[in-house]
This record gives sequence, structure tokens and C-alpha cells, in this order.
Amino acid sequence: MTKPWTVMFYIVAEPVPNTSVAEDPVALDAAADAELDAIADAARRFDRDLQVVCQVDFNGRRDVRRFVMDSTGRNEVPLSAPDAHSIPGKRNTLRRFLTWGSSTFRSERQAVFFWGHSFGPAGMFQTRDGSVVAPNSITLRQRLALASRRGLIAEIPDPDRYLSIPDLDGALKAATGRATKHVDLVVFKDCFMNCLEVAYELAPTVDFQLGTQAVIPTYKKDLAPDASFVPSVWPYQRLLGALSNALDDSEPVKTAGLAMLDALDDFYSIEDNRGNHHTIPCSLLDLRNIDDITDALDAFVTTVKSAFPRIDDRARKILAATCCDHVLMDIVNMCNQFSFPQASDLATAVRRHIVSRRPTDNDTFKGLSVYYSPEDVSDSVLAGALNTDDYQLLRLHRATQWKETFALEALDSHAHI
Repeated sequence: MTKPWTVMFYIVAEPVPNTSVAEDPVALDAAADAELDAIADAARRFDRDLQVVCQVDFNGRRDVRRFVMDSTGRNEVPLSAPDAHSIPGKRNTLRRFLTWGSSTFRSERQAVFFWGHSFGPAGMFQTRDGSVVAPNSITLRQRLALASRRGLIAEIPDPDRYLSIPDLDGALKAATGRATKHVDLVVFKDCFMNCLEVAYELAPTVDFQLGTQAVIPTYKKDLAPDASFVPSVWPYQRLLGALSNALDDSEPVKTAGLAMLDALDDFYSIEDNRGNHHTIPCSLLDLRNIDDITDALDAFVTTVKSAFPRIDDRARKILAATCCDHVLMDIVNMCNQFSFPQASDLATAVRRHIVSRRPTDNDTFKGLSVYYSPEDVSDSVLAGALNTDDYQLLRLHRATQWKETFALEALDSHAHI
């Protein structure tokens, strides 16, 4: 029987190398299992309206597993050899899962949830050796040049071990089963994904995006140094219920997204659920017609370059809008640093695509960030994951003049790759 929604979950439970005991594989497996249990319970309740499927990659510890979740519980689906032994960020594995989900369980609307480590414009998931590698879409010649610059002449990085943002968009095109149909909603339980680079990349494929400009914790707040890590599991009863409850609304996707945003805001208003973080700022973005930001962004760039010809001078003002990571600027707050009308026009254009967000302390987060790094930033998570070659592949780089506000080559001065 065809149902109104097909909901697909893609979970990658890989530890970030060389970090704390919180990334112990056993603890991370337990967190992924707890998430699966919560999703299955919610899917059982809303089985009438939602067809829920899930694929989880345990990063080689327990291989890749696929489930159908309905009124009967969690039902495992056998996988072929290429998918059963995948590695994090393998684009074709994600594409095959989405193709299977959308073709096996056809529906009018599709939502895709992601769970795992991410780095905003730098991509999603991380390799076992602690570095992210070049997107699959670059040529072998470009890859060889990249390897040479990074001192990796002897060995070309495995292109299947990192999901770049362009590759994420390419895989999501398989999520509807129809070439002209957009994915209605993408939800990220992943860090830093509500940035302009991701929004521009996904806009040709996705209508609405729900995520955060900051960090999303895997675990609840530490209770004691020797305490077990308790997973911070999302309230899936409310999240999936939002899809079911909005079916008769005139704008069901937007209404469901707003209800999900309320559920997450309520969830993160509880201190324990935020892990060791002060705030988890979530926002709902409307990616439709997002190209209408381009003219305002280009006018802002032209004006700020004219008013502040030296990169150092304009950087001092732009960097005042830093949010969470030192190379992510909140766009609206950035615009507020300038008095010329082009800044106000850009802020207005951006606000049109921020459907809703809950104000935070000091209002550091207004809903949408952008990458900006004119200098070496040693304590930035993202600065070490992004480089010139990767950034040049992004649609924001190709479609706008934003890169002219900083020296793009500065990315390579602090990339860890």
C-alpha cells in the first residue's frame, strides 16, 4: 500500500580518530542502536502514514545493516556484498540505499535524515586515518596534483571515504525515484550543516532543510569522569508525528518542518540533552529559489571590497560575526557589522529563506552561516577539513563572488590534509 511519506534514515556511526574516549566505538555503537530503537518505536506508531527505512554503517565493526521499520517492528533486509562491507561516506552506497528506498516504497513525499559527523562545507563523515579526502567528482589529474601538494605522491587517497557536499547532492537525487521531483525535507543530526555552501548545493534537489549552524552532541552531559556515556537520542515520536499530523495542511512540508523545529528546540532546552554545549541552535531553511540571494551577495561583496580594499581591514568586521567554529560567520550578524545598504539587502534576502529559528543567548545564531577564513585558524574544526580544491567545486563558489572577500589560497595554509 502506498503511504503519504517515505522516510529514509542514513546513519554513519564512525568515530573521529584521535579524540576522546567519548568516541569509543562501543559507546558509538550503543548510541546508534539507541537511535535505531527510538526510530523503530516512532515508526510503529505512525505506520499508517509513514514508510520508514534505515541504513546504518558501523564502520567495519558490524558492517552495514538495513532495516524496514513498521507496525511489526524493526525488520532487517539482507544486503549484497558491496553494500554490506562499506566504509563511511561512500557515495554509491548512499545512492543505492536511497534508490532502493524510493523505488521499493513509493510515496508522494520523501524525507531523508542523516546522523553522523560532518564538517559543513567540507563534507560529511571522516576517514579512518583522520583526514578528509578530495571529492569523487574531481579528475584523476586534479587528484594527482592535489596529492603532490599535500605530500601524498606515493598514494592517492581513496575517493570513497569522504562524502563531499556535491556528492551528497548527487546521491540525494535518487531519493524520490523521479528525475524532476525534489526531496521534500532533509534533516541533519550532523554538525555545522546549516551554512550557505550546503544550502546552495542542495537547492536544486531539496525543498526544505532542518539542521544547525553549530555542534550536535551524540551523548548527554557528562555526569562524572568515569560514568558511562548516555546517548542523546532525538524525540522521534514528535519528529515523525509532525509528518503524519501535517498531512491535511495547505503546506504540509513546511508545517511539519516547523513542528519538528519546535520538538528539537524543546529537546535541547533540557540541559542534559545538549551534552557539554551551551546551546544547540536549530533552524528550518527554505531552499526553494535560493538563487535569489546571489545578486544581493555579489553586491555586498563588491561594496565591502571597495569600502575595505585590504583583506585584514574587512576581516576584522566580518569575523565579528563568528559563530561556533572560528571560520563560520552568521550571515545576518555579519551584515549587521556594516552600515551600507547592500549589507541590509543581503540580510533581507537571507532572512527570506530562514523559515524559523529560536533566538539564542546573545543572538549569535540567526539561522544560516557562511565559510570565511582569511588567515590561519589553528583551533578550527572546519579549517583543517577544507582546502582550495574542495571549495572550488562548491556551487556557491561557482555561482557567486563570495570567494573574493578572502584569499582562497588561505584555505591550504591551514588544511590538515
